[in-house]
Formats: sequence, C-alpha cells, structure tokens
Amino acid sequence: MIMTIDLEGRINSMCNLSECIIEEGIQLMIESSQEFGIAKDAVCAKLIEKYKIDAEQAQRYIESYWNDEIDKNY
Repeated sequence: MIMTIDLEGRINSMCNLSECIIEEGIQLMIESSQEFGIAKDAVCAKLIEKYKIDAEQAQRYIESYWNDEIDKNY
C-alpha cells in the first residue's frame, strides 16, 4: 500500500479519535468512581492497571477530572 498524504491524514484522524475516546473513558471512570466514594489512590491504581499508564500520567488525569466540590457534598 502506498502512503499518500490523504491516507496519512486519515490515519492521523483515526488515531486522534481513538485518543479522544480513551480520554473520555478515563474521565468517566474518574467521575463515576468519585461519585461512588472510591478514594483517589484506588482510582489511580485502577487507571494504571486498566489503561497501562504510569503513575504520573494517572495522577495528571485525576487532577484534571476529580471534582473537589463533590467531595464537599459527602
């Protein structure tokens, strides 16, 4: 298969879409876990296990999507 500019663009678009879908899944996992009262450390461990990311990346996701206002309501 010959890699054309059009084909390369389509492949890049698919990869970007895939990354967006994964990030949305991570966000939903964090938000749902928090709503069920699961501790940040446990959520971080699950992110590492399920998404095969390192602890620093998992922590960045938690910092981005954890809603401290929800914690105040419980």
